[in-house]
Amino acid sequence: FRNIFMTRKPQKNISYRVIRKDGTTGFAELTGFPLFNDKGKITGFRGVGRDVTRRKLMEEELYQSGERYRTVMDEIEEWYFEIDLAGNIVFSNDVFIRYLGYPRARLIEHNLREFIRQEDAEDFYRICNHVCDTGQTIRNFPQEFAQRYGETTYAEFSILPKRDEAGKIFGLRVVGHDITERKKIEKLLDYKATHDPLTGLPNRALLTDRLEVALAQARRANNKLAVILFDLDHFKKVNDKMGHMEGDKLLKEIGARLSGLLRQNDTIARIGGDEFVILLPEIRQVNDVIVLAEKIINTVKQPLFLADGRVNSSASIGIVIYPDDCQNIGEMLKNADMAMYRAKSKGRDNYQFFGNIKS
Repeated sequence: FRNIFMTRKPQKNISYRVIRKDGTTGFAELTGFPLFNDKGKITGFRGVGRDVTRRKLMEEELYQSGERYRTVMDEIEEWYFEIDLAGNIVFSNDVFIRYLGYPRARLIEHNLREFIRQEDAEDFYRICNHVCDTGQTIRNFPQEFAQRYGETTYAEFSILPKRDEAGKIFGLRVVGHDITERKKIEKLLDYKATHDPLTGLPNRALLTDRLEVALAQARRANNKLAVILFDLDHFKKVNDKMGHMEGDKLLKEIGARLSGLLRQNDTIARIGGDEFVILLPEIRQVNDVIVLAEKIINTVKQPLFLADGRVNSSASIGIVIYPDDCQNIGEMLKNADMAMYRAKSKGRDNYQFFGNIKS
């Protein structure tokens, strides 16, 4: 009431606690009016009020419920955030904020698109639109996120519709967790399953996959492709004389050298021992294959210095052309092998086309 006295104006929504006759506590809300005498001096106050006990109790309950809700959201290990229909973040628990590394003010009311890689954003919003259109929850949706300092992390999300009292969807709830370590392990296992552990080159399994793709593309486009199969002449002598560790160094060096000769879409694979295969998925003319075969021979012949001294190597090369020499992967590798052994029979350190064997 002091404000009424000081301002000489009515004051609305004055809340206060009352003690009833039976000792219980209630809440009231009133509007106070100043009473003036003939000289304009305030002589008292008049109040018009109402009992707001029920409303106050409901507000307290809602507050406590909200506090419990926020506490639960901040205590769980999962990420939790809410977005409106435009994709703006309207709420986030502390776990998600700490994970992305941004201040809360940088996150809240900013669009989620800012924190998703551009190439992945469309997929995420397509899923969100599906939830909004169908009302169905989407679970375990993988997504990449950009952290504050540029790191990309992997997450898995469940997206749930957020409904108002009438059941109309007005936003989405998103629950997620970090799967970056799992993704790293999956990538490592996938790499080990498809790459040679010594040279890091594709292994037979990955080569086969790429051969299947290249064959399908060549059939559709009516193009030619080439496969070059070769091994190192007298490699066993290197192992016997210098040991397997030095032999492994030779294989790694040969793989690295030959990788530098290839085009971006070409593949060099180690398929076992000292055998390598090069896939040229598209060739314009056979002479291009001859040029590469001669480069392989010259590159392999460059000396390498191992623990026990200088090593000079050479290669025997077999070449097949699709569709002239083969129609499938089995024929391709078999015929390339036959061509390679013909190169060995002609003194090694040379290349042979399978077509020459047939003729």
